[in-house]
This record gives sequence, structure tokens and C-alpha cells, in this order.
Amino acid sequence: MKLTKIKNKKAAIELSIGTVVIIVLAMSMLILGLVLVRNIFKGATDSVDEINEGVSSEIKKLFQDEGEKGVVRLSSSEAVVEQGKEFGFAFGVRNIGGLTSSDFTYSTSATAVSPDCPSSLTPTEANKWILFGGGSMSATEGKIDEKIIRLKIPENAPLCSVQFEIDVQNSGSSYVTLQFFVEVEASGVF
Repeated sequence: MKLTKIKNKKAAIELSIGTVVIIVLAMSMLILGLVLVRNIFKGATDSVDEINEGVSSEIKKLFQDEGEKGVVRLSSSEAVVEQGKEFGFAFGVRNIGGLTSSDFTYSTSATAVSPDCPSSLTPTEANKWILFGGGSMSATEGKIDEKIIRLKIPENAPLCSVQFEIDVQNSGSSYVTLQFFVEVEASGVF
């Protein structure tokens, strides 16, 4: 009878040691997981900051002429985008000419479609492609501010070219109008 009691006490001690080991391992995994998640988010934040700085420096390089008020950053004269794809590009505005206000507003709109487009595609229909194309910006005298325009081409968009304009205003009057073209091409297999 005494032998049975000793075995039960030994089993109770083994159970409590196993529980402590599991708790220690669980806490270690939790801490390692939190450190990993923090490092991932910090890396992602740093990457976004680097991309923003890169876009800003590229926009500043585009201003060749001191009198240039605005530029659009496209790899060529028009953006070639597949049906069903989303894309974005940057544009910049420089405050020149002694403006009293450094506050600008901008809006993007489709202004024309190429003659090879079907009659169902009008500038009003193409305006529905704009995900983000308006807002405010601020640039003090001689400085540049840049923003990003985002468009999503529908999967059923016709294969043709559409002209868009970015109208930048200062204190309610037109400051500069920037034009760009979007050429819609057939979506690929992949």
C-alpha cells in the first residue's frame, strides 16, 4: 500500500514538470513569433519609405526646365496596360511664379478616346477606371510635391487608347494641365 502512494506522488511531480516545460516552450514560441512579426512589419515599412523616396527623386530628375510647372512619370509617352490590371504612376508639380498659396488641388479625368475605340467607350465610361486620381498637394515656392494616380482597367475594356488629363489648380484657378495616354492591350494567359 505504501508503494502505491509513492508512485502516485512521483507521477504528480512528473506531470507538473511536464506542464512547466510546455508553458516555457509556449512562451518562447510566442515571443519569437512576436519578434518575427515586428521585424516583418518594420521591413515592410522601411521598403515603402525607400520606394517613396525613390519616386520623389525620380520626379525631381524629370524637371529639366526651371520654368516647368508639372511632369508625369511614365516609361514612355503612354502607359500600356493589360485588361483587368491595376497600375499607378507618379506626377509632380513645382510651385513657381510667386504664388501666394502653396496649396494645390488636382483631379484626373478621361478627356478623349482614340477613333479605333468602339462607340460604347466614352470619356465618361473611362473615368470609371480611375481608382485614385484627385486630392490636394502642397509645395512652397520653388519646391516640388508629387502624388500617385491609380487606374484599374476592366477585363472587358476595349483594346484602344484613352487620353487622360490631370488638372492642377491653385486657389481655384488652373495652374497646369498634364496629359497622359493609356493603351489597353489584351490580357495574357498568365
